[in-house]
Amino acid sequence: MDGWRAIGRVAGLYRHPVKSMSAQPLADATIDGHGIVGDRRFALRRIGDQGGFPWLTASKLPALITYRAECAGSDAPTLATMRIHSPAGDDFGCESDALARHLAEAHGVNVELLHLDRGIFDVAGLSIITTQTLASLGALLSMPMDARRFRPNIVVDVEESGDPYPEDAWVGRTIAFGNAQNGPLASITELDERCSMINLDPDTGASSPEVMRTVVRERDNRAGVYAVPTRGSTVAVGDRAYIRG
Repeated sequence: MDGWRAIGRVAGLYRHPVKSMSAQPLADATIDGHGIVGDRRFALRRIGDQGGFPWLTASKLPALITYRAECAGSDAPTLATMRIHSPAGDDFGCESDALARHLAEAHGVNVELLHLDRGIFDVAGLSIITTQTLASLGALLSMPMDARRFRPNIVVDVEESGDPYPEDAWVGRTIAFGNAQNGPLASITELDERCSMINLDPDTGASSPEVMRTVVRERDNRAGVYAVPTRGSTVAVGDRAYIRG
């Protein structure tokens, strides 16, 4: 494969059907021109908000990260097929206003669940991080770093690299998964600048501010990379990853 260099394997795949809710681990996924199919295609809009960012996120309501969207396999979720589970075990369909009423009663927020055809992303459609970066940050913090804190779509385990943050060197290059000839491709555009959501435990929503303080101090507030898909196809955990450029 001319110009391609094998770097490791896909160690994890995640999508977030509703922005700021719990990550859904996947064994395989389809990547299209916008990212992983079904990722961040729904969001909670704050009714009456006139600002430039009307979406309710876990940075404003940490408990939101403990809500789980359930949708079958790698199929794209729809209002008819997706259900939301609260941390207390409540189960809500998405075609009614039951979820909105629950969030108003439980958390005092007035929202509506909206579907966005192209998704809602902070910068680009794919977020990628390596197991090496997670381990390096974990060593600095003396605590394990759950990949879900960083809201990635793809976790790559880099082989034979002594670099504690190997994805830093990928910016400006192209990454491929599975097969560089016909597998998904993406252009790595920039380092991923972090927000306070990385402080939140993905299971409980409890905040550990030292996580972001460490990333700010040691990494200039960056961990992982953003990528723009350039060729769609399927990707699975265990697939080879390649870099070119």
